[in-house]
Amino acid sequence: MMNLFYTSKAIANVSLSIAIAIIALGITSCTVDTECRQQINVVVGVQLQGDSLRLNTDSTAYDTVSFTQIRGLSVCGVTRDSLLSDGQKSISSLSLPLRKTADTTAFAFSLAGIDDTLLVVYTREPNYISLACGCAIFSTIDTIDYTTRFIDSVEVLNTAVTTVKENHLKLYFHMPQENLHKANLQQ
Repeated sequence: MMNLFYTSKAIANVSLSIAIAIIALGITSCTVDTECRQQINVVVGVQLQGDSLRLNTDSTAYDTVSFTQIRGLSVCGVTRDSLLSDGQKSISSLSLPLRKTADTTAFAFSLAGIDDTLLVVYTREPNYISLACGCAIFSTIDTIDYTTRFIDSVEVLNTAVTTVKENHLKLYFHMPQENLHKANLQQ
C-alpha cells in the first residue's frame, strides 16, 4: 500500500515537472521568435524629399517649396498584394522589404492621382544569424530604375542592405502645380 502511494506521488511530480517544462519552452520560444524576427528583418530604408512650384505672395512669380513630410503617398509591392503605406499618415521615410527569392523587387507609388514605379535590382547573400533564428537574406543594391511622373530622381545612399536600420535610398519627387492641391505636402 505504501509503495502505491509513493508511486502515484512520483508520477504526479513527474507530470508536474513535464508541464512546467512545456510551459517554460513555450514562453522562451515566443521570446526567441520575436528576437529572431527583429534580427532577420531586412528592409530598404527610403528617405523622401520633395518640391513644388508655388505662386509667391505677390503673385508675380513661382517659388520652389521643399517638402519632407508627405501625406497621401500610397506604396505597394507590384508582384504582391502588400500595402506598405496607405497614404493616411504623414511620412518622411519608408521601409521597403525586398523579395527573398528574386533579385528584383518593384514598388508602385501613387500620389495625388499620379502613379510611378520604383524597381530595385540587387544581389542576395544569405547571412547566418544563429541556430535558433537561421539566416537573413542580406542584399547589395546593384541598380535602381524608376518612372518619372512625380519621382524626379533616386539617390543611392548605401548599397548594403542588412539588418541595420538606415536609409539606403533618397527619393526626390516633384509635384506638378496642377496636382498640388490634391497632395498634402508639409514643409
